[in-house]
Amino acid sequence: MQEIVERILAQAGPNARATANQFMQQLEGDAPPAPVLPGSWYSPGLRQAISDLFVHPQLSATMALQAACLCGDLLARSRPAWVMPEALENFQRWWEFHGKACDLNAFAQKWKASGNAEHDFLKAFSDEPWGRPWPQLELDFLRSYLGQQQDYLLKHTSRWTALRLLTRLESPPAEVLECLWECALDEPRKERELAQAWLSRSGRFEERLLTGLRHGQACVRQRAAEWAGRLRLSSALKPLTEVLAKEKVERTRMAQMEALRALGAPLDLYLNRTGLLSDARKRLQKEPPAWLAQVPPAELRWKADDRVLEEDLVKGWMLAAVALKQPQPTGLFSLVAPYLVEESREDWGLELLNWWIVRDTRPTYSPDQIEILWPQQAAALKNLYGMLKISKSEQALESEARRQLEQSVEGSAIELKGLLALAGAFGGRKLLEPVQRYLKTWYGLRAAQCKALLCMLGYVEGKEVVLYLLEVARRFRTKGIQQEAERVLRERAERSGWTLEELADLSIPSGGLDEQGQLHLEFEERTVVASLLPDLGWQLQDSTGRLLKTLPSSQDKLPGTLFKAAQKAVKEVPKSLRERLYEAMCCARSWSYSAWDTSLRRHPIAARLVQSLVWLARQEGRQVSFRADLDGSILSADQDCLELNSACTIQLAHPLLLDQAELAAWQQHLADYRLIPCFAQLSRAVFVKPPVESGEFAYYGHLLNSFKLRNRAQGLGYQRAPAQDGGVFDVYRKSLVSSGWSIGLRFSGSALPETSHPVAMLELNFEHQGSPARWPDIPPVLYSEAMADAQEMALEGSGFDPDWQRKACLS
Repeated sequence: MQEIVERILAQAGPNARATANQFMQQLEGDAPPAPVLPGSWYSPGLRQAISDLFVHPQLSATMALQAACLCGDLLARSRPAWVMPEALENFQRWWEFHGKACDLNAFAQKWKASGNAEHDFLKAFSDEPWGRPWPQLELDFLRSYLGQQQDYLLKHTSRWTALRLLTRLESPPAEVLECLWECALDEPRKERELAQAWLSRSGRFEERLLTGLRHGQACVRQRAAEWAGRLRLSSALKPLTEVLAKEKVERTRMAQMEALRALGAPLDLYLNRTGLLSDARKRLQKEPPAWLAQVPPAELRWKADDRVLEEDLVKGWMLAAVALKQPQPTGLFSLVAPYLVEESREDWGLELLNWWIVRDTRPTYSPDQIEILWPQQAAALKNLYGMLKISKSEQALESEARRQLEQSVEGSAIELKGLLALAGAFGGRKLLEPVQRYLKTWYGLRAAQCKALLCMLGYVEGKEVVLYLLEVARRFRTKGIQQEAERVLRERAERSGWTLEELADLSIPSGGLDEQGQLHLEFEERTVVASLLPDLGWQLQDSTGRLLKTLPSSQDKLPGTLFKAAQKAVKEVPKSLRERLYEAMCCARSWSYSAWDTSLRRHPIAARLVQSLVWLARQEGRQVSFRADLDGSILSADQDCLELNSACTIQLAHPLLLDQAELAAWQQHLADYRLIPCFAQLSRAVFVKPPVESGEFAYYGHLLNSFKLRNRAQGLGYQRAPAQDGGVFDVYRKSLVSSGWSIGLRFSGSALPETSHPVAMLELNFEHQGSPARWPDIPPVLYSEAMADAQEMALEGSGFDPDWQRKACLS
């Protein structure tokens, strides 16, 4: 142990305040320890040495407690907020090494005895900035501790932190309940949802919620209605009907109607044409804004009589939409859409969206002006790049100058984003293509508009829409837009009562193919069958069985349109599904047999990918590996047919989950059938996750070129993390959207714009739902795959270099 202590002090360098003997004396004593290592936690070598100390077999529980305090400046009054959680995590590491639950009581008592404020202990359990998902939050100790600290929490911390911690208690005191109720019908949203979730679980909400429906403030009535609708609270039916008859505030009225729809109440009384027109004309009594006359005229028709809607009615809806200032197509617009002729409303919804986009992107310069101005713009860019020592060709400078002038706009339509709610409610899946074009062009210049469009898409039906949102959430180049797409997807899944993984499974487009992977196309004189082959190619044959090279020519364009839609689905689905299946393997996701069979095995496109993968069927502790062939059979590695019990669960296999003989048999099986898995399932290097975190990274200090690291990382699904102060970034991160996990590779750093220079790999870190993950919670397969990624990146370089700090230094 003395050797490890010497390593710790050596790594701490000038920060150390004690010799090894002094450190050992304090470690073996019981007096409040004096701090020895202030502010050195981010040195990888130091963290590794400290981790080794806490898994040393000679370290007792008492010594571990002393060591946790010694290795952080816990007595300094100006200590950083992260020291306390780091110290507690090291103390917890000792208990995990010995297979026991961490003794939080001992740590809390030592913390208090050392002269620290007792309520600072709460910092270790906060979400921000350095929180951890401590499993001890469920222990009686923490419930008791939080109960004692409620006064401090309510008076001296942020309401969000207080709510997050106090809702861990099974029975919060009366004053906490009042705080919860205040938050449950108040802003901000995340506090409201947290309070509502706890009150709903506790069963202490119905009476107060019904009272909230009749509250004097319209915003409270609105939130109460939204909550009642989400819970499908049948007792809210009568009060909602009563208050809706008197409601005058548009936003609240829409929320009440949405709640009634969720409760199954008929809305014909409130959605009749006469009443809607009367409400619209009230909105038009004031002088209309100038933009209203510029919107394309609507030819919307009422489904009951096929009559065109009055112009005043449509204009009134647009004014109401803009007044709501939200792009989500909910409330009145989603309620009235089914009463309109589908074709008429979809066409106008698309026109409205296109008009909004054109208004938002009105160019500052005409084409003639751009021709005059671009040489001046190119000269300015040349001077700028010269100062930054970046070389670009004259052609590249000209192209960039023109692009900048073309993307210069004179205004914005964000103040009219409410119109997106109307377009989203009426336009349907036709809206996807213009949104895709907008995000591709304006992602770096119109972030608020891009997020509003994604928010609108979250309510648009269509499997293609979900597929696109998943694509944006995984790899879009702008982090904020990526996060917005993920938020929209999670909300969409919650509204449907599904997990994000289930939503993605149920939203795999089929392209119109039947279960056998065939598309029957009807021409004037014959039927052509387009069959999807195992390699995702196509075979065309007519009703006589004769093979065709192309579709026959026809006046009817529909068959060709249907075939193009199928081709598009076959092109787009495999890429997204391949990533989701890889994520499922990494995070040990399991399916019920029926869900797996329906959404994957019998899906015409997914089945082609599923057949190349090895799966595990588990039931009552038993496991069998298998492959699902396209002919419907379930095969073992020895090519025997198996029968699976419908009560089993299905999971993707990984070398860690198979013995050596079974792994070799499956590799031979896939080779015999000439199957190439849709991702490297059984062929990558395997790394066994250590039982406790050692802090040692196998590729620490490995040097490689910055561009080689970037290219390899991007090829493996990693993206550059946001730059820090000074335009330097030092992390590549791979996000597994469906499961909420992410892997971060930290390296010595690159400045933006990037240049070619040596960089060194430093460490891997794991996050779950945006928070640092505890070592025991990291799935073993995810760890193995992350290490395999790191190995592949390291192989691009020259290996470990003891002088990496000098060579990889950013100057």
